[in-house]
Amino acid sequence: MRPLRFAAAVLALLALVPTLALAQGTVGAARVPTRPANDNSTWPASTAYVDASAKALSNAISAGPVDSATVKGQTLGGWFSSIVFGTPTVSTLRSFSTLFTSPGSVIFVGGYYAQGDGGGGHFMWSNTSSAADDGGSVIKPSSVSAAGRWIRVGSGPLSIKMFGAKGDGVTNDGPSIRAAYLATTALGGRVLRCPAGTFIIGSTVAPTSGVAFEGGRDCIVKSAGDGPAVLFDADGTNNVGFRGIKIDGTRANNPNGGHVAIHLRFAANGFVRDCEFIDIPNIAVAGYGDGQDFSFNEFHDVGDLAIVFYGFNNPSRNLTIKSNRVTGSIGHAINASFVDGFDISGNYARGTVIGQHNGLAVNVSGTTITYAAGDHAFDGILPGQFLVMGGGGEWQITSIVNDRTLTVAPNSVGNPPQGNGQTAMIGSGDFYGLDAVRNGIFSNNTGMDGATYGMGISSSGSFDSYNVTISGVLMVRTGKYGINVDGGGLGFTTSNISIVGSTLIDTGAGADAIDGGEKNAIVLTKNRGTIKDIFISGNVTSPASPSYGPTQYWLSVDPNMPAGSVFLGRNTSTTQFGNAILNDVKSIDLTGWGSTATTDNVVSTGTQVSFRVKGSSGITALPSGTVNKITDSGKSPVVTGSIWSAGGGNVDTRYPIFTGGTAAGAWRFAFQSPTAPGEDTALVLSLSSN
Repeated sequence: MRPLRFAAAVLALLALVPTLALAQGTVGAARVPTRPANDNSTWPASTAYVDASAKALSNAISAGPVDSATVKGQTLGGWFSSIVFGTPTVSTLRSFSTLFTSPGSVIFVGGYYAQGDGGGGHFMWSNTSSAADDGGSVIKPSSVSAAGRWIRVGSGPLSIKMFGAKGDGVTNDGPSIRAAYLATTALGGRVLRCPAGTFIIGSTVAPTSGVAFEGGRDCIVKSAGDGPAVLFDADGTNNVGFRGIKIDGTRANNPNGGHVAIHLRFAANGFVRDCEFIDIPNIAVAGYGDGQDFSFNEFHDVGDLAIVFYGFNNPSRNLTIKSNRVTGSIGHAINASFVDGFDISGNYARGTVIGQHNGLAVNVSGTTITYAAGDHAFDGILPGQFLVMGGGGEWQITSIVNDRTLTVAPNSVGNPPQGNGQTAMIGSGDFYGLDAVRNGIFSNNTGMDGATYGMGISSSGSFDSYNVTISGVLMVRTGKYGINVDGGGLGFTTSNISIVGSTLIDTGAGADAIDGGEKNAIVLTKNRGTIKDIFISGNVTSPASPSYGPTQYWLSVDPNMPAGSVFLGRNTSTTQFGNAILNDVKSIDLTGWGSTATTDNVVSTGTQVSFRVKGSSGITALPSGTVNKITDSGKSPVVTGSIWSAGGGNVDTRYPIFTGGTAAGAWRFAFQSPTAPGEDTALVLSLSSN
């Protein structure tokens, strides 16, 4: 052993150490703990300290390293030397002797289990604290039976590694994360940091109120094995947030779904922002509560829903879902229900689909679907996606048996059509769904490559949907409709819905044998409820792939809707039937055209209607009629063309036509002549409100 240099300086500095902080051995008036003779650890490059006196001692002997130290025959004690000459860890604080401590003594530990593992920091000794040992911010030495604790000190948010989380991709870090949440709340903190690493959770973690769990996308959270049903479950806790976290749902361990990554239920002002979700077996984010915000997240391969916001009898308020990106094998992108006041905008969803356009040949036995020929047909398909066949029927996939076989759940009509060689389409379901919502904006959202609908809005539950603007939507290659407005259940009304400035390309892209005639762009369905006060303007519809059976109608309305319930502006369409609207004309009432007069060849574009009237016996001198339309433009129609034919097809233009006033959805026309045409007369009439 080399003698300790600067012995005089050492003795002078030891005299500064408080009496309560000294034990074992005497050097003059200073008592020093004994260091075991076999403690030959070298002086580390980075020296920690207990308090100002110990730091001064460390500085005094810094002229040269020591293997051990002798002060007038006494060696420095092992515990003291581990503080002065070595850097302890959080886990060793519990075994430290309390002999060399005084109130306010500070120690720096270099890690939780080992140096540099991210769990270290400064601790101050409190001889009056009886706080419970929480595993990270309060440490109780094992030798203490009453008061006396190491209290973590410092600025900035706590980290889950400060509570023993390893992030090694193997250890169950769930208990450490729970402890960190509780400590953050107890200390009044608002942020809990998740550093780089892969953190395994074996059972559900319950976030605490007012705490945001934040990382830098290099914090990866995964479930252990088949994992808990919910990774993070904030039940009744407000102001809970997640930012910059990556959650891996380990779909390989949960191939058939049934798991939720983050659930914010009855949780006001919760948020999930700037997070990434991959391989989620079932639902990535589920929420219910006022003021929730799910924005700027990325989702890839989500079995059922990327984001679902739901409610009960009382609607939640002020929901924000913005600028999320959902890709890969997905069931649905975003569903929201029971909301009063929302902004769902700037989201992008692109799914996967096989059998689009031409269809896929499958064999069906009960609920088991087998690819008819070849291998790897169902690669990339997940439970939660949909089988579409049988004239538009939809069956949700429940399991993937192998790359050629899957199973589905029966729907309201039972199993899919049975037998070999059935035509099907398999892939992502509705991208966006709004149900029982009001006073909101759905804008600039994109949906591409799905097996069913693009987006839909309906009424159900305990209240109607109304006052919703759908604008700037882009839907491309949806298996069925692009945009659907539904009246909902019996007694409900969907009203005051605006569809403006949207583009729908190749909507209804499924093969004719699959989609059941649903190859339309915008569809209004009354269902058992009521639809009224719908405004549609500035939309563009186009078939990108006419060879596959193009989009048929740019607008399809339910013939049972009230007349004048849809207000049209100018829309542009290059679909199969041009600007024609399916089911727009409810009826044409004829007066004075004879008892058996008929109409046919009725075509409506909303702002223009053409049809033929065939008179019969008993026609009068002033025949007239009313076209009852579901759509209206608010303008009185005028005659833009008329052709009379009589007596073997001779054209006669002697009889001028005029139009009268118009009520909502009721276009009146009349024939003005003192002489009635013959009873075999036919009128081809074109009315326009352009």
